[in-house]
Amino acid sequence: MGVTLAIGGLLVCLQIATATVLQVMVMAGLAMWLLIVYGGPRAKAARAEHRVGRGVWGWKLPVIVLVVVAYLGSVGATSSVDLNWSDDMPIYLPLVKRMVQTGNLNEPFSLRRLSSYGGQWLLQGEVMAVGTESNGMLVDKGLSVVVLAGLMWGMMAEGRGKPGRGRAAVVLAVMLAGLLVDVPRVNTQSQMTGVVLFLGLLRTLMLGGGGADRRIRIRRLSSAVMAGVVAAGLGSLRMNYAPVAGLVLVVAYGVRAWRNRGVWQLRLGEGAVAVGSMVVLVVPWAGALWESSRSLFYPAMLGNQRGEFSAMYASAMTFGEKVAFVTGYLTYWKAVVLIVPVVLIWRRRFRGTGLAIYAGAICGSLAVAWVFTAISNATLYRYTFPMLFAAALYAIGLTLRSGRWSWRSTVASAWVVMMLALNVPAAWGNHARSVEEMVTWNTKPRVFAPPRLVDQYVSAQQAIPAGEGVYAAVSLPSLLDFSRNRVFLADELGIVAPDPGIPVLSGPAAVRAYFLSKGIHYILAVNFDEAAGLYSRPVYVAFRGHPEHLFMGDVIEHNLAPVVLKMEENIDALAMPERTQVFGPVRVIKLD
Repeated sequence: MGVTLAIGGLLVCLQIATATVLQVMVMAGLAMWLLIVYGGPRAKAARAEHRVGRGVWGWKLPVIVLVVVAYLGSVGATSSVDLNWSDDMPIYLPLVKRMVQTGNLNEPFSLRRLSSYGGQWLLQGEVMAVGTESNGMLVDKGLSVVVLAGLMWGMMAEGRGKPGRGRAAVVLAVMLAGLLVDVPRVNTQSQMTGVVLFLGLLRTLMLGGGGADRRIRIRRLSSAVMAGVVAAGLGSLRMNYAPVAGLVLVVAYGVRAWRNRGVWQLRLGEGAVAVGSMVVLVVPWAGALWESSRSLFYPAMLGNQRGEFSAMYASAMTFGEKVAFVTGYLTYWKAVVLIVPVVLIWRRRFRGTGLAIYAGAICGSLAVAWVFTAISNATLYRYTFPMLFAAALYAIGLTLRSGRWSWRSTVASAWVVMMLALNVPAAWGNHARSVEEMVTWNTKPRVFAPPRLVDQYVSAQQAIPAGEGVYAAVSLPSLLDFSRNRVFLADELGIVAPDPGIPVLSGPAAVRAYFLSKGIHYILAVNFDEAAGLYSRPVYVAFRGHPEHLFMGDVIEHNLAPVVLKMEENIDALAMPERTQVFGPVRVIKLD
């Protein structure tokens, strides 16, 4: 996954990340995997070395159970049932559609594009290159669960305990605690992919071996390069992952230099290689973001976001109030559950990587809470869950894999029991629904959009000459052909736009003049009074009237609402009868 994202950054930067190229990359990766696993005597020796519990029936049950759990957990990712009408339908999945059709992620009007490098969309693109938008959850909710199972199995199976039924039960319990966790997911963006790569980064940092001869030094440098590759992949998934991944590398190699003071130069050199590799591989993603939105790292560089809206993520607070807000999140019970295993990492053998991930995760959580004071604890938990959960799994897994009983193993066992008690009931319902999904899919396949609605969107786009620029404020822009027209996703109306910005408050004539100056001659817009999700006028009227989000306690939408509603009024004013055609829910508005 890390290598895929490293290559993907170059593809997106060069604007060649099309469906065909992504399919070729997947097939090349499969060929390399076959070569590595089945390619010769060394591969056979490696398989024999890592085969755990051969011939011990106590290990058969965990394998069978975990395969079933991982499979059922991924089945629900094959339909559009859980797709979000405010995030996935209007923005995230259309961004993937744009990429596989045009090769680029250039969306200068999109706030969500500005706030991410796009690694998650590249992974989704590999699926949607052969699938549909209905498979939008497959990467995070499906494939990542299977990869996580493999990572945890590898970590637990390397323990020193005897491969008997007792140890098999411990492995099964820990892995179930990881696979059945209630993920705070509200859309298709990175959650489990982040967990996988954070855990993968820790596993990579454990490679290299000891010693100082030339062969070992080369192996350690290779491990440092791969750690940088994985860290760069993390940074591409979510913007807040990037500094955390960098801090993990700095702390891990700093601790190694301290513990090996006789060769500290070598250890710091390895750290420099790891951090340098990460920076080099993030640069293409940053270049693609600059091309799209004029930012290298958001929100440090606001890019196309208008400066007057820069405080939309923050509430007005004094320093003391901010400290209280951040402390409130770190004492939020769900965060505390994932932070508690930090007490287990002080064993010398695992102190470097364990301290690194918890330092990164806790500092990252502090930074997110400090910057985003306009969101609730539940949303902060969603943003920081991948790093905290990966840290907890690492601490718990390494503690229990040794097979030795101590106060640490008692704490770790209690944590596993608590996680199972908290998550098994919800997981039972989710997996029961997955079985229902399998039956429904085989008897009555779901479609992403009804055929009539697809025809209406196609007809609306056909009413616009090919090659013309289009500003699209529609609920299902995935139904549009991004290769036929220069389609620009509106996202949060009026908040993000190329200089000098949409003059939202200056009226429809000024808005029209701005679009024409950018080569945009048409607007595609839904009826804002009847639309669902992102473009629903009643929803934003409610946000404007309430200082808090109606459901989650956030105030971001309250901050956005005045501008969004004013932009909707401008578009409605531009939709004069003589310049407007209507195709079902879609209006085609000609500006010149």
